Amino acid sequence: MSKSKQTKETDAEDVVTETTEPAGIAVTGSVSQFEELKQLIADSRQFTHEVHDAVVTRLVKAEAATADLASQVAAITPIPRNYPRTKEYTVKGGDTLTKIAKAELGQAGRFTEIATMNYDRYPSLKTDANAIQVGWVLRLPA
Repeated sequence: MSKSKQTKETDAEDVVTETTEPAGIAVTGSVSQFEELKQLIADSRQFTHEVHDAVVTRLVKAEAATADLASQVAAITPIPRNYPRTKEYTVKGGDTLTKIAKAELGQAGRFTEIATMNYDRYPSLKTDANAIQVGWVLRLPA
Protein backbone atom coordinates (compact mmCIF):
# COMPACT_ATOMS: atom_id res chain seq x y z
CA MET A 1 0.00 0.00 0.00
CA SER A 2 1.62 3.27 -1.06
CA LYS A 3 0.73 6.76 0.05
CA SER A 4 1.30 10.10 -1.58
CA LYS A 5 1.13 13.31 0.35
CA GLN A 6 0.72 16.86 -0.90
CA THR A 7 0.97 19.92 1.31
CA LYS A 8 -0.34 23.41 0.49
CA GLU A 9 0.37 26.41 2.64
CA THR A 10 -2.59 28.65 3.42
CA ASP A 11 -3.06 31.65 5.69
CA ALA A 12 -4.60 29.60 8.54
CA GLU A 13 -2.48 26.45 8.49
CA ASP A 14 -1.11 23.82 6.18
CA VAL A 15 -3.67 21.68 4.33
CA VAL A 16 -2.61 18.13 3.62
CA THR A 17 -4.11 15.81 1.04
CA GLU A 18 -3.13 12.18 1.47
CA THR A 19 -3.99 9.49 -1.07
CA THR A 20 -3.76 5.82 -0.20
CA GLU A 21 -3.11 3.35 -3.01
CA PRO A 22 -4.41 0.98 -4.38
CA ALA A 23 -7.81 2.18 -3.12
CA GLY A 24 -7.12 5.73 -4.28
CA ILE A 25 -8.90 7.27 -1.30
CA ALA A 26 -7.99 10.92 -0.86
CA VAL A 27 -8.30 12.56 2.55
CA THR A 28 -7.95 16.30 2.95
CA GLY A 29 -7.44 18.07 6.26
CA SER A 30 -5.13 20.23 8.25
CA VAL A 31 -1.81 19.03 9.59
CA SER A 32 -3.14 19.25 13.13
CA GLN A 33 -6.12 17.05 12.17
CA PHE A 34 -3.77 14.46 10.70
CA GLU A 35 -1.58 14.58 13.80
CA GLU A 36 -4.65 14.20 16.02
CA LEU A 37 -5.86 11.28 13.93
CA LYS A 38 -2.44 9.60 14.13
CA GLN A 39 -2.46 10.00 17.91
CA LEU A 40 -5.99 8.55 18.15
CA ILE A 41 -4.91 5.54 16.10
CA ALA A 42 -1.82 5.03 18.27
CA ASP A 43 -3.93 5.34 21.44
CA SER A 44 -6.45 2.87 20.02
CA ARG A 45 -3.71 0.36 19.28
CA GLN A 46 -2.29 0.76 22.79
CA PHE A 47 -5.76 0.29 24.31
CA THR A 48 -6.34 -2.79 22.16
CA HIS A 49 -3.07 -4.31 23.40
CA GLU A 50 -4.00 -3.53 27.02
CA VAL A 51 -7.43 -5.13 26.63
CA HIS A 52 -5.88 -8.17 24.93
CA ASP A 53 -3.34 -8.57 27.73
CA ALA A 54 -6.07 -8.25 30.38
CA VAL A 55 -8.24 -10.84 28.63
CA VAL A 56 -5.33 -13.27 28.28
CA THR A 57 -4.47 -12.84 31.98
CA ARG A 58 -8.07 -13.55 32.99
CA LEU A 59 -8.27 -16.57 30.70
CA VAL A 60 -5.10 -18.03 32.19
CA LYS A 61 -6.51 -17.56 35.70
CA ALA A 62 -9.86 -19.05 34.65
CA GLU A 63 -8.17 -22.08 33.07
CA ALA A 64 -6.12 -22.65 36.22
CA ALA A 65 -9.21 -22.36 38.41
CA THR A 66 -11.12 -24.73 36.12
CA ALA A 67 -8.32 -27.29 36.20
CA ASP A 68 -8.16 -27.02 39.99
CA LEU A 69 -11.92 -27.45 40.28
CA ALA A 70 -11.88 -30.39 37.86
CA SER A 71 -9.23 -32.16 39.94
CA GLN A 72 -11.28 -31.57 43.10
CA VAL A 73 -14.41 -32.96 41.44
CA ALA A 74 -12.49 -35.97 40.13
CA ALA A 75 -11.28 -36.70 43.67
CA ILE A 76 -14.85 -36.94 44.95
CA THR A 77 -16.01 -40.52 45.10
CA PRO A 78 -19.71 -41.22 45.13
CA ILE A 79 -21.10 -42.11 48.52
CA PRO A 80 -22.37 -45.67 48.48
CA ARG A 81 -26.11 -45.61 48.81
CA ASN A 82 -27.90 -47.68 51.37
CA TYR A 83 -30.71 -49.43 49.59
CA PRO A 84 -32.83 -51.46 51.98
CA ARG A 85 -34.58 -54.49 50.59
CA THR A 86 -32.41 -55.12 47.58
CA LYS A 87 -31.17 -58.23 45.93
CA GLU A 88 -28.14 -58.68 43.73
CA TYR A 89 -27.83 -60.00 40.21
CA THR A 90 -24.61 -60.97 38.43
CA VAL A 91 -24.60 -59.99 34.76
CA LYS A 92 -24.25 -62.85 32.29
CA GLY A 93 -23.39 -62.82 28.58
CA GLY A 94 -26.19 -61.35 26.42
CA ASP A 95 -27.83 -59.51 29.32
CA THR A 96 -29.17 -55.99 29.02
CA LEU A 97 -30.81 -53.96 31.75
CA THR A 98 -34.10 -54.28 29.93
CA LYS A 99 -33.86 -58.09 29.85
CA ILE A 100 -32.82 -58.20 33.51
CA ALA A 101 -35.70 -55.89 34.50
CA LYS A 102 -38.21 -58.03 32.59
CA ALA A 103 -36.90 -61.32 34.01
CA GLU A 104 -36.26 -60.21 37.61
CA LEU A 105 -38.80 -57.42 38.15
CA GLY A 106 -41.55 -58.37 35.71
CA GLN A 107 -41.43 -55.14 33.67
CA ALA A 108 -38.80 -54.17 31.12
CA GLY A 109 -39.45 -50.46 31.74
CA ARG A 110 -38.02 -50.72 35.25
CA PHE A 111 -34.48 -50.89 33.85
CA THR A 112 -34.06 -47.21 34.87
CA GLU A 113 -34.49 -48.20 38.53
CA ILE A 114 -31.67 -50.72 38.16
CA ALA A 115 -29.44 -48.17 36.47
CA THR A 116 -30.12 -45.53 39.12
CA MET A 117 -29.46 -47.95 41.96
CA ASN A 118 -26.06 -48.80 40.49
CA TYR A 119 -24.68 -45.39 39.45
CA ASP A 120 -22.32 -45.34 42.42
CA ARG A 121 -20.87 -48.73 41.49
CA TYR A 122 -20.86 -48.27 37.72
CA PRO A 123 -20.86 -44.55 36.71
CA SER A 124 -20.91 -45.45 32.99
CA LEU A 125 -24.58 -46.38 33.45
CA LYS A 126 -25.35 -42.64 33.57
CA THR A 127 -24.38 -42.22 29.93
CA ASP A 128 -25.34 -45.62 28.51
CA ALA A 129 -27.69 -47.72 30.58
CA ASN A 130 -27.12 -50.83 28.47
CA ALA A 131 -23.32 -50.71 28.52
CA ILE A 132 -23.16 -53.39 31.17
CA GLN A 133 -20.40 -55.95 31.38
CA VAL A 134 -20.39 -59.63 32.21
CA GLY A 135 -19.53 -60.16 35.87
CA TRP A 136 -20.95 -56.91 37.21
CA VAL A 137 -22.98 -57.37 40.36
CA LEU A 138 -26.06 -55.18 40.11
CA ARG A 139 -28.42 -54.18 42.89
CA LEU A 140 -32.07 -54.82 42.07
CA PRO A 141 -35.16 -53.62 43.91
CA ALA A 142 -36.56 -56.41 46.03
